[in-house]
Amino acid sequence: MTDNTIHYFFIIATILSYIIPVLVANSPMKRNDFRIKFKIFVSIILIHIALFYFLPNGDGIYYLETNLLFIFFFVGIIFYISARRYLEIGGSRWNTFVAFVHFPEFMRLWWEEPAEPGGSSVPMQK
Repeated sequence: MTDNTIHYFFIIATILSYIIPVLVANSPMKRNDFRIKFKIFVSIILIHIALFYFLPNGDGIYYLETNLLFIFFFVGIIFYISARRYLEIGGSRWNTFVAFVHFPEFMRLWWEEPAEPGGSSVPMQK
């Protein structure tokens, strides 16, 4: 592989780590399941980054690139569970990336319950 090829590969991996999880997310996810899985995958990413920082470079020229691809993979899993959570609370699964840029949207994923099927929860005045 040439150096240009690896850059194109990272661009494609970054785009696919967002698009594929969103397209595959078909079933909604409950709040407690989301919390547990989110904590697990964020801790895996943090452990992986810590090991990457403390361990010496491995064999081969593409050590950095393979570690970054693993991080893209785990971020894609976080996008997947977030898209499933958006399906549960009635949002669009394409808003997955917004939750990690806009903090109130992330809190919405973390705390909001799905809307009641009976309609509005606002009492009507007589």
